[in-house]
Amino acid sequence: MQMTVTLYIVALNIILAGFSDEAVTILGLYYKIQTFFFIPLLGLQTCIVPALSYNYGRGGVWADAGYFPKFHAGVHGAYAGGNLLL
Repeated sequence: MQMTVTLYIVALNIILAGFSDEAVTILGLYYKIQTFFFIPLLGLQTCIVPALSYNYGRGGVWADAGYFPKFHAGVHGAYAGGNLLL
């Protein structure tokens, strides 16, 4: 997957180099800014999945203990955080 993205960027750079150097620079800046916004989202995904799975599993065993509201609060918090980052 990463190789195809790299080949895609190389191909775009070759195509845009035919127009001007500024076009290649703008493409590079676009990808840097895009990466700046997506890195926190990937971190959120990496952190929230184990926490949600743990709370969901505990809610399935002890449904009376009230763990499902914690699970739903975590899901809504992750959605809200992701939307704020975008």
